[in-house]
Amino acid sequence: MKKADVIPIAAVIAAAVIIALVFVPKQADTVRITCENAVYEYPIGENRRVELTENGVSLTVLIENGRVSVEKSTCRDQICVHTHTGSIICMPARVVITVEDGEYDHVAG
Repeated sequence: MKKADVIPIAAVIAAAVIIALVFVPKQADTVRITCENAVYEYPIGENRRVELTENGVSLTVLIENGRVSVEKSTCRDQICVHTHTGSIICMPARVVITVEDGEYDHVAG
């Protein structure tokens, strides 16, 4: 291999690394549960159930296998229980659940 061949190969490798760093999203690492008077944050990699009671509504938030969902809720419509993508919102409880990495939100479920 000639010296003239090494420079283009190194340039291609450098460009690939830069593209990977800039355009590949980071792994989401935090589940943020925002309530009316508090904000709770949990690592998405640690499986757990979070019990909340807000505005007379009880919620069980399940963080499991890198995903988050509302396992059960005492709210009437159960929209939060059936939401599996994007931010999960329980309007009667006034709770918003997001998955974040510090830069932008990710799909929650």
